[in-house]
This record gives sequence, C-alpha cells and structure tokens, in this order.
Amino acid sequence: VGATWRSYDTDAGGTLPDPTSSPVAAATVAAGHVTYPDRQHLEQLVSPADPADLDRRSRLLDSHCDQQCDQLRGPSELDEPDRGADAFALLRTWVEKAGAESLDLGDDDIVMLCVALSDPMVRDAAFGLADGPYAAGAERLWTALVREFPDPEAAEPAVLLAYSALVRGNGALVGIALERAQRAWPGHRMSELFQSAMDGGLGPDELHGWFAEGAAEARLLLRRRGSR
Repeated sequence: VGATWRSYDTDAGGTLPDPTSSPVAAATVAAGHVTYPDRQHLEQLVSPADPADLDRRSRLLDSHCDQQCDQLRGPSELDEPDRGADAFALLRTWVEKAGAESLDLGDDDIVMLCVALSDPMVRDAAFGLADGPYAAGAERLWTALVREFPDPEAAEPAVLLAYSALVRGNGALVGIALERAQRAWPGHRMSELFQSAMDGGLGPDELHGWFAEGAAEARLLLRRRGSR
C-alpha cells in the first residue's frame, strides 16, 4: 500500500491504492464478509483463545461426555432417539445468530457445539451452510469456534472454515485453516482429504460440487436416522 509504480512502455505511473478500499473489497464487505490485509492477520484469525479458557472447556466437555455415557448404559440404550438432526438444528440456529448479530458464546454453548460437531454426519451436513443465505453467518461462526474450541475439537470448525473460504475464493485462508485443523488434530481425516484433493489438482468448482453433494447426502441421512 502506498508503493509507487511505473509502466515500462509509457510515462504512466502513480501510487498503488489500498487494496482494502478497492471495488472488490467493497463488494466483499457488502456481502457480509470481512477482508484481511495479510497472512499474519489470517493466522491470528484462527489462533487459539486464552489457554485457561480452553483448558476449562476441555474439562467441561469431558464431564459432559462422561455423563452422557452413564445415561446410555443399561437396557434403555436401544430406545435412545438419534440426536443428529437436533445437533444440526442447533448449528443452524447459531449460524443464523452469527449472521444477524454479534456472537456471545458461553462455556455451555461451546460444549454443546463441540458435541454437535463431534458427529461426522452433522459436520458433513454443515458444509452445506457455506452456500446461500447462511454463508456469511456460517463463516463467522466457524471462525469463532476455531478459536474457542479446545484441541482436538477445533479441527472440525477449522475444516468448515476452510471450505467457507474456498466458496468465496479466499485461497490463503483455505490453507491456513487446514493447517490449523492438522495442528489441533494431527491426522484429522477430513482436512487431510481436503488438502490431498487440492494437491492432486482438484479445482474450486470440483471441490465445491464434491462438498455440496456430500452435505446434501449427510442431511438426508440425518433425517433418516432421526425417523428410526
């Protein structure tokens, strides 16, 4: 920003404008997305929150899971209804909130969202929220959850954020979010598949189609699971 330029062929020259004030940046902001000036800002976007907060939430999550396991023991386990559809509905509610107002996530909210995204089918269905009217809210929510989830759970919103970034053409954020997923959960399968597909030459349109098809199938399976 502010650097001078000069044409090799003519006497034309001048000063480079601020890219954040360009028409493209203005259109991005108008669509509800945030622009970032450099890679450092993008890395800060996915950096973990306060370690004490993350440690506390990790312990709360462990306690919640222990309670759920205790409740599922015994003859009533087979009668327990599938909660996948409810978990996806919870995610969509928070996406809508993120699109309409600032997020205020408490520890209990974080724990329940961790539990929701721990179901691979719910996570896969959530990829579909990167399109259409939910897109901006989804990206805001995934960005917040990458920071506020403890590891290894942070890998799930990180890979969702990578896909949201792919949909709107932010290639730098795609790579940074996938790196964050692997730091949170080394060997995380979905982020590995995502990275391998890109390394293998699969373009954004093909990736978009692949994820969109998978999300639609996951939503259908969630409905079927809930009706059993």
